[in-house]
Amino acid sequence: MTSTENTTLAIKGPHARRRFLKHLAQFQQLLQEADALNQDVSPAQILFQSNTRAPMFMLQGLARVYGKLDLDDKLFARIRLESKIVEDALGLIDFWTALTKQYQAWSLPAGVAQLARERTIDATGRAWAWIQSQDWIACRYHDGNDLLPVKFAKKLKAVDWLSPAKEAKALRKWLMKDLKSLHHTILELDLTHIEDGLHEARREVRWISIYFGAMEGAFVLDKEAAPPDDWERYLTPAIINNPFNQLPEPEADDVPIIIPAPLLYALSYLIEQLGIIKDSAQWTETVRHLLHLTGEKPSRSLPELMGDHYLEPEKATERGAALIEQVIVHDELLLKLADAIGV
Repeated sequence: MTSTENTTLAIKGPHARRRFLKHLAQFQQLLQEADALNQDVSPAQILFQSNTRAPMFMLQGLARVYGKLDLDDKLFARIRLESKIVEDALGLIDFWTALTKQYQAWSLPAGVAQLARERTIDATGRAWAWIQSQDWIACRYHDGNDLLPVKFAKKLKAVDWLSPAKEAKALRKWLMKDLKSLHHTILELDLTHIEDGLHEARREVRWISIYFGAMEGAFVLDKEAAPPDDWERYLTPAIINNPFNQLPEPEADDVPIIIPAPLLYALSYLIEQLGIIKDSAQWTETVRHLLHLTGEKPSRSLPELMGDHYLEPEKATERGAALIEQVIVHDELLLKLADAIGV
């Protein structure tokens, strides 16, 4: 057990600061709990199972937003970097864990499944090593004084935060401009490429959704807003009732920006569909690679074994481009969001 196991961050101060402290405290608590279990399972695997990627995404989102509001660029850049390192490491565990389960369902050769399990174990070890080396938690290499959560909390206390009204004004101005710029950026991407095209488009639009949730209270949904014509595909019960599409309630002093609900639902649809394409393309590529490494032959063709999860790069980029054409170009989602925020 570490010397920090009973420490907790005090979540107090302006709402802007508490947005950060909430996720820092949550991550700190999960770290301490995972480290104290002393099980054969890697602490990083326990963190992954506890959905610890979520607070890391939120911290990145907050740092990206406040880094644009001329408050403390250096601090927010550091928070963004450190949380991204952890989130990426946990994301690798996520990838291999999900793929290992799929391998069993696809009845792939034993050697391929074993390689996938080894990759999962390696990813968990690397993740915990990163967490320790970046001073998120006390370990044998240092005494635990001034760990990152504590350092960040101290520096956040020194920030000269904007008043809720001024913050809303600055947030509205920046995000409206950013959404319009993102619209044109996505149109300029080469969507015939998986990583620099399709995946990059998804990464960028996903951050918009993360901003809405991370900036709890800064945005509220207008669920009475009428959707544009022919938007039925975005208004399914599964999307409307998705917990990620229920924004946190504002506090009494907040000055929230109103988002027409259909626009958030369309954004959710785009992120989800691009994610399905991304996962299938990555899984297909990885299966081919592991089969090459082992030299094994599957019992049937990969399209037969993987079913709907089988997706060649050419087909993936074709579907992704069609999706972007529908949501971004034809339905002008990002431009509509910019207009709504600018009101």
